[in-house]
Amino acid sequence: MSTSTAEGLLLARKILDRIRELERLKAFRKHRPATYQKEIHDLLKEFTIVLFLGANGTGKTTTGIAEAVAWVEGFRPWDDTVTRKPPTEVLIVGPDFKGYHVHKSIPIIKMLRPVETWARIDKYNGVETHFVDNNGSTLTLMTYEQHLRKSSEQVSPFEGIDWDFVFYDEPPPRGVWIATQRGVMKKDGKALLGLTPIMSEDWIHDEIYQPAVNGDIDMACRVVDIMETREETEDHPDGIMSEHAIGVYRKLFEHDDHAEARLHGRFVHLQGLILPEYNRALGIHRFDHNRMVIEPNWPKFMVIDPHDRRPWAMCWGAVNPKGQKLIIEEWPRDPFNSIKDSHMGWKDYVNLIEQKEAELPGGAHTVVWRIGDPRFTVTPKGFDQVTLADYLSENDIHIDVDVDNRLKVGHRTVREALKYDTDKPIKENENYPLLRISDECWNMDNCLTHYVWETHSRDDGTKIPKETPSEKFKDFIDLLRYMLQADLTYFDVGERAEWSAKHMMRQAEAVRNYGMGSAEDYDDA
Repeated sequence: MSTSTAEGLLLARKILDRIRELERLKAFRKHRPATYQKEIHDLLKEFTIVLFLGANGTGKTTTGIAEAVAWVEGFRPWDDTVTRKPPTEVLIVGPDFKGYHVHKSIPIIKMLRPVETWARIDKYNGVETHFVDNNGSTLTLMTYEQHLRKSSEQVSPFEGIDWDFVFYDEPPPRGVWIATQRGVMKKDGKALLGLTPIMSEDWIHDEIYQPAVNGDIDMACRVVDIMETREETEDHPDGIMSEHAIGVYRKLFEHDDHAEARLHGRFVHLQGLILPEYNRALGIHRFDHNRMVIEPNWPKFMVIDPHDRRPWAMCWGAVNPKGQKLIIEEWPRDPFNSIKDSHMGWKDYVNLIEQKEAELPGGAHTVVWRIGDPRFTVTPKGFDQVTLADYLSENDIHIDVDVDNRLKVGHRTVREALKYDTDKPIKENENYPLLRISDECWNMDNCLTHYVWETHSRDDGTKIPKETPSEKFKDFIDLLRYMLQADLTYFDVGERAEWSAKHMMRQAEAVRNYGMGSAEDYDDA
């Protein structure tokens, strides 16, 4: 081959590569993000993890895939900002290959980057799974099914791979999240979750959404209502419903069980929160356990909600001079709802209570009030028909069972204790809630953020709320109800230790004289 011919072929190849480059950029620049989509892209410039909670039809998939392709390229063409210098390893993961990748992600990838602009595309069973760019970057497609189909003995296919960027379309199983985030952290990468929270995604709410809205420095969240898309539909059609479609969609799902998620991007499993006043941000209803000073002379209290098979729910707290009730310890420390059997007898609980109270600031003698479930504690148990209240009293643990057990009254009391002026800053002796909880009391916090009304289904399939709360997160709320219904007033225990001892003896006598009562006397829902 002559020199001139070789030079001509080289020039032709350069021209062809340039044409492909221009085609690639032209196609990629077709993505014109709506205002709120651009906000998502902008959040990824600052935060490590971004949660895009959107109603159906708000363009979550297009946003995520455009960001993923930008990480392959090394820049975002819609605003000419850098993602990361190539080569990069990028992952898009969704529910399945047939429904999601074939019909959603791959068409969008091809719209943003035509097939001929990739150096290589690998397929599995006829479906594109791996895209290789000329700059050395790779884009991999995987599914949640791949993780869910593995046996318990198999290692997740998501383990052991490092990623610069991951886009999770719809809620990932927590196992996928943990495995991929290990790889993301190794490369100091970033993650975007785009989802409509239709199913129960407790872990996403607790581990990503709540930290994001409470100001975590590494996480951010943007919630997009379907009505927010109306002003964008004409100029920004990518993945966004038309105004006509929005109207039809709203009518279609107006009475659907998942309307809050489908139309407004809100978590379904937390509809009907019974105690929405609770704010888990540190400094409001929660306090830093290691920084909060609990004085030895402050009066302490203990509250129990006992069970036959499940573990008892218990907490300890103190009343400070401002009259605040501070929950400083709880038992069990492990996630309460995951424990099915406690395998502990009454004597074991007596030993546990004595141990916990000895460790309180000031010791066990500063525990002035012990309050218990007014039904269970006075119900005779076993062949000898002994009540728990009597058994504990014989072991010098005297339980006050004379508490109002009506749910509505209890809920109202807890709400009142959680109240503060939300328009003003929290200030000592001026604006503060009467109930606060240690950040080490995980179960108490978890119950307060998940305590919802039960629902039942109509004939048409929709659900309406019942007047009873869900039992799943009720136990530690019951502790708060019992405690706040009692008259717990601050006094200096050191100055009135003799009085408090006599007070406990009077409580023990009250237990013996309380009597069984009838089922109608209590609301044990």
